Amino acid sequence: ILDLGVGTGLTAERLLQFMPVATLTAVDFSEQMMKGAEKRLADAKAKFLIGDYSEIDFGKDYEVVASVIGLHHQNDEGKKKMFNKIYDALKPGGIFVFGDLVTYEDEDKAKENEDKHFQFLRENARDEESLREWERHHRTQNLLAPIEDQIKWLKKAGFSEVEVKFEHLNTALIIAKK
Repeated sequence: ILDLGVGTGLTAERLLQFMPVATLTAVDFSEQMMKGAEKRLADAKAKFLIGDYSEIDFGKDYEVVASVIGLHHQNDEGKKKMFNKIYDALKPGGIFVFGDLVTYEDEDKAKENEDKHFQFLRENARDEESLREWERHHRTQNLLAPIEDQIKWLKKAGFSEVEVKFEHLNTALIIAKK
């Protein structure tokens, strides 16, 4: 298993429940997040790589590659390059678990989901400071691409099956098979 943007290790932990004998390669640019992942995944057969996954060599021959809430920081060209890099990292028959923030080609749907997304966050934020920080981050660092484009880019990268498994507001889970 390769987990790109492992964060605190929650996704990797869940994947390892389904593949308990798997080895894990965990990649993240944040040393603080990696410390949390190392603690959570202390019993796993894992190697931890600190760095920008768009730039480092994380190897090949994975059965599963996961990226959850990370690729939305890449611009469109960066996403396309990552989809190609992920495809190349997978064994034949391997799967890419892709959960991330998205938008939509339909401008009305995009605006409606964005508004609902912000409303949800306003209603569920810990406090005003957290909400302001999230909003600043969202408006300055998130580079959302239409889900329709991302599905096309995954297919162009070579994935034979691309299926949206979950969609809510600006969040989607896509499974792509090599």
